[in-house]
Amino acid sequence: MRAYPRYKVAMRVLLSGRGRAAPGVFWINVRSIGEGGIGADLPVSLESGETVLLDLMLWERVVSLPAAVRYHTGHLHGFQFIDITEEQRTAIRDYCQTIAS
Repeated sequence: MRAYPRYKVAMRVLLSGRGRAAPGVFWINVRSIGEGGIGADLPVSLESGETVLLDLMLWERVVSLPAAVRYHTGHLHGFQFIDITEEQRTAIRDYCQTIAS
């Protein structure tokens, strides 16, 4: 069970990876977002536990968030935000509340 609800979105996010499967920077298509993470389609498969940096455009502001891969099924991946600040969490919460209404 999720700690936070997820909301459907169609968003492009910049992913910076350092692992063998995803070195470099590329765009991903986000399908869902919540205070705890995102679900996204990737052009490559990442391993569970791999960490990345996600640059999300939340309205007029770019928020850079470290995240870990929690699962993947084919190209669909679930990412959990890790070590984020309260300011970052508030920005995500505000964005989610706006798209939910």
